[in-house]
Amino acid sequence: MGNAMKTWIAGVVVAAFVGLVLLAPGVAHAEDAGSIAVVPFEARWGYSYDTELSPGMRNDEVRQILSQGFYGTGHLDQFDFLVVMTNFAFEMTEGGAPSDGFYTPVRNREKGIGWETFDYSAPFGSNSRLQGYIDLGSISGGYFNRDEKLRVLAHQLGHRWLAFPRFMDADENLSAELLGFNDSHWSFLLEPIRYEIGG
Repeated sequence: MGNAMKTWIAGVVVAAFVGLVLLAPGVAHAEDAGSIAVVPFEARWGYSYDTELSPGMRNDEVRQILSQGFYGTGHLDQFDFLVVMTNFAFEMTEGGAPSDGFYTPVRNREKGIGWETFDYSAPFGSNSRLQGYIDLGSISGGYFNRDEKLRVLAHQLGHRWLAFPRFMDADENLSAELLGFNDSHWSFLLEPIRYEIGG
């Protein structure tokens, strides 16, 4: 693991609410490298790690299995988010379009943010603590831009609370006109915040 990666990790881990995971083929068993949990992943297990099985069809099952593996190796259920990178390439798309990051919702108890309440934490191995699983892409290929990864992380965390704004229009109907791409981003018409949460 390069110094750039270690620096980024040190810069991000400012609270216990984020668990950092590196998926790595060829690793015999899960192990921790400092504040990073290294979890094995092999394509030969029969699972694709691509974010979608087809455009618009999420690939949550493999993320549930790997999250269970993370918790099953002695990690406490103390994280609100698992932030995951790989050392192998995979297709990261949202609605069929290429994406720099991917947010998988796990739990929501808040009302008034555009989402119904739900709790899918059990299939992810959590007892109603984990809120989301965030993919930040691959670190393979020798290129790692810390600032870009932090921008993508901020955007993906925004999906948890900020991505579904609605308002009452003049006729007192609930309007989704503030929504943009895939109805999970802010409209490109909003300035300047659309750059972080929108498209």
